[in-house]
Amino acid sequence: MKRLRYSMRLVREVSEFALRRKIYWLIPLLLLMLPIALLVVGGEAVSPLIYTIF
Repeated sequence: MKRLRYSMRLVREVSEFALRRKIYWLIPLLLLMLPIALLVVGGEAVSPLIYTIF
């Protein structure tokens, strides 16, 4: 849970930076990377359960 909180804070800070500096091309990049990051963080929690099934 701590990693997720850190990740969300990082995304928020980068998006604020992009808006402040008018780097608008960075926003779609963040929107693409956010679901991938959530899958990685969520996958770490689910992986022990998957290993026990197989």
